[in-house]
This record gives sequence, C-alpha cells and structure tokens, in this order.
Amino acid sequence: MRDYGMTAGQQDELWERWRQGQSLTRISRDLVVPLHHLRRFLAQSGGVRQAPRTRAVRHLSAGEREEISRSLQDLITLVAELRRRGIGFRSLHEALDTTTPGGRLVFHVFAALAEFIRELIVEGTGVPVTTAP
Repeated sequence: MRDYGMTAGQQDELWERWRQGQSLTRISRDLVVPLHHLRRFLAQSGGVRQAPRTRAVRHLSAGEREEISRSLQDLITLVAELRRRGIGFRSLHEALDTTTPGGRLVFHVFAALAEFIRELIVEGTGVPVTTAP
C-alpha cells in the first residue's frame, strides 16, 4: 500500500480520526498533509483499514503464491535462489519441505511429473500450452 509521504504515526492518526468521523479537510490541516494525498491513501483500500500483517515476513501471501505457481520453471528457480540464501521452501498444503534432502527429492520429482504431464497434454492435443503473463 502506498503511503503518500505520511509517516506510520500519521497513518495511524488518520485511520483513527477517519473512523471517528472527522472531516478529511480538518485531518489534512492538522496532520499537515495535502488533502488529495489523504483521499488517494484512503481510496486505495476503499476507506477500510487493512488488517495488520499477522504472519511472518518470510511467508508468502496468497498473491505471491499464485504468482510463482504460474510457471514451473519460475518456481524451480525461486526455490534454488531461496536455497542459495539459506532459506527453505516449505509447502504446508503438500507437506513438502525443501530444507531436507528427502523434501528436495520429492520437490524435483513433482516438478518432473508436472513437466511430463504438460508435455503429454501438448502432444495429445497438438496445441502448445502457454504460460500466463
């Protein structure tokens, strides 16, 4: 979320005063923040304060998970890069943990099977499958 030049303290005060029903003109004047910045800041969330992040920074959000799941090669590259940085990839849904040798083996077997199935589909239909943009 873009901050429009406001400090965290100013954002907290904006949300509190906005919730209390104070006018944006008054809040803008008191915080010494341009009115159009306050409007844009509130508009990006529909005027509803987003819940604070409760998960660890090292975990992926749903959007981040969706992004890496679009391309098998991107996922393999990401997991390799994470490993170089000393970070393990753990999928809780599939009970897959690349911090162990067995987990890395299973990950690469799944990747090979996914690639094999994709190639069978392309071969069977005669239409190449493209990755999402």
